[in-house]
Amino acid sequence: MPAADPVNDKSAIFLRCFFPGEVRRIGRLFREGVLHSFRALPFAGPITLIIWGAEAMRLMFVLWALGIDLPASGIVFVAVATSLLTTVPLTPAGFGFVEIAMVYVLTEGFGLSNSNAVAVAVLDRAVSVFSVIVIGGIVYLRSRDDFRTSADR
Repeated sequence: MPAADPVNDKSAIFLRCFFPGEVRRIGRLFREGVLHSFRALPFAGPITLIIWGAEAMRLMFVLWALGIDLPASGIVFVAVATSLLTTVPLTPAGFGFVEIAMVYVLTEGFGLSNSNAVAVAVLDRAVSVFSVIVIGGIVYLRSRDDFRTSADR
């Protein structure tokens, strides 16, 4: 049985007449965007793995700095889980929410004490946030200076 073609399917053509042109246009753009996004996968996939690896390495360094031993699989799990939790829009950048979840996972999942888990969560978050602020500030100042010099020309 051949695969159904939703663009030329008779039922799809019949249903299309019930939607305004703008809704059909938005639906078409959405479908094209989703299907074309797979073209970026060969580039975006490895970059995503590198970024998540860097997140795990940051957590590993925080754990080492505090003298806490956690298996590599646990480090990767906690790093990726907290990275994904920052996307939940409960608070700006997940502040508070992510740290509570990290403490819960570290204490219940990996048996760390509450004080060690809180120390890991706060230090890891401080390193991740302040590194973005410092690097972003430097980039901002440099780009502002570059913008001024190009405007003077």
